[in-house]
Amino acid sequence: TPVERARLYFRYHPAPDLLAASDPERASHRAFGLREVGMDTVMAIRIHLPGELPKPMDVMAMNEFLNKKEGYEITEADQQAMVASGQGQLVGQFLIDRAGIVRWNFTEVLEDGLNTFRAPNPEE
Repeated sequence: TPVERARLYFRYHPAPDLLAASDPERASHRAFGLREVGMDTVMAIRIHLPGELPKPMDVMAMNEFLNKKEGYEITEADQQAMVASGQGQLVGQFLIDRAGIVRWNFTEVLEDGLNTFRAPNPEE
């Protein structure tokens, strides 16, 4: 996310006590083992979000559907971020203690049905 975009996001969605950073080159993703994948791989994934989507959809169809549903209009900054690398980026969340030790993590993986485009459940 470009830093200007992150600032705009946090202006409307403040997160007190959260340290946030901008990393357009995705160096932090690589450091935590979150790999980039080709768009052909990303487009082959079907996302199923019961209650949000009417049926399983590919990433682009899902984005278009949800943006329309929520009244969100893609900006030039959004467009630039989407085409910047030509790659899809897997997502991860990490809880790191004060000593720098990862105590919990949740990462997307591509194997069928495992963690791709889903949020951690309450037990996680």
